[in-house]
Amino acid sequence: MLNCYYMDISCECSHEQMEILCKLLPEERLKKTDRLRNKDMAKKHLLSSAFLQYGLSDALGIPMKAITYVYGEYGKPGIVYKGKDMRGRIDFNLSHSGKYAVLAVSDRPVGIDVERLKSDRAAVAQRFFCKEEYEDISEAEGLERDGRFLQYWTMKEAYVKRTGNGLNIPLNSFLISRKENELSVVAGEHIYFSTFFLEAQMYCVSVCSEGREELEKLSRDTMHQIGLKQIVSK
Repeated sequence: MLNCYYMDISCECSHEQMEILCKLLPEERLKKTDRLRNKDMAKKHLLSSAFLQYGLSDALGIPMKAITYVYGEYGKPGIVYKGKDMRGRIDFNLSHSGKYAVLAVSDRPVGIDVERLKSDRAAVAQRFFCKEEYEDISEAEGLERDGRFLQYWTMKEAYVKRTGNGLNIPLNSFLISRKENELSVVAGEHIYFSTFFLEAQMYCVSVCSEGREELEKLSRDTMHQIGLKQIVSK
């Protein structure tokens, strides 16, 4: 099972809609929203938290209000449902950048990352990526080069997030073989990536899993888009 979702968290949200969203969230997510002094950041955190609740509810067929969380040693969250720790049976990963939040839910370890396009990141690639990955990026020019960097960066992040070990895994400690029209793969491992672009390559999303067939299906069917109205009306 693999379900992936995305949402525009820069959308307009009325006071009434925000009140509805607050009622759907566990206390810990609300407290973090309250601690954010920047209103735009607080709004995006509220929307991404509600998006997370909705996506988990949709993927697992359980009520939004019944979902709470438990956290691993390096901060990766797991689901608690009716007092039962679901880690080991259900895994999920949330990421956000700019205007988008993305979510992956699976019955096996999964990672997902979204990043907004930034120009001329060759120095970052040379410092943090494997030599072969840097050379692959350097072979392209202009927007194609920026797009390749973004693919590698999101795949690297998704791989690390899948493990739950945070920054303890150096980005140049594993080599990714990037593919154009098929799944990219980690060299020497049965770990694969499905990659998407949003808004004409302004944003890149990568999903990491050992479920090759599920990722191939995801590449064909793409992710589910979630809107604010869907969440507040559920």
